[in-house]
Amino acid sequence: MRNKRLLGALALVLVCVVAFVWLFTLDVYVGARNVDGAPAFCGSAYDVALIKRDGFMGGEVPTNQAAIDSACTSESRRDMVLAGLAAMGALGGAICALRLRPRTQTPVGLR
Repeated sequence: MRNKRLLGALALVLVCVVAFVWLFTLDVYVGARNVDGAPAFCGSAYDVALIKRDGFMGGEVPTNQAAIDSACTSESRRDMVLAGLAAMGALGGAICALRLRPRTQTPVGLR
């Protein structure tokens, strides 16, 4: 039973780490349209939320750049919050896995 719970905790850690990396580096597209009519591409979620704080990717500035910036920052912040939740899930799974790991017996004289 303990081994099943340990494997479950390790699976939780793996899933949460993959989800964190995926959400952290996710390319953000928003419904606001660029000059050419395509959905606006903002960049990676971490880049928009933590570094640039806007959706400007260079080149021609569309007339609705403020709407694109607003949509990009809100979408990337949502992705960062979800990435943070995934990181906390990975941390919780790692703590559970450490508590459930098999312990070796220590000799009686060393206790």
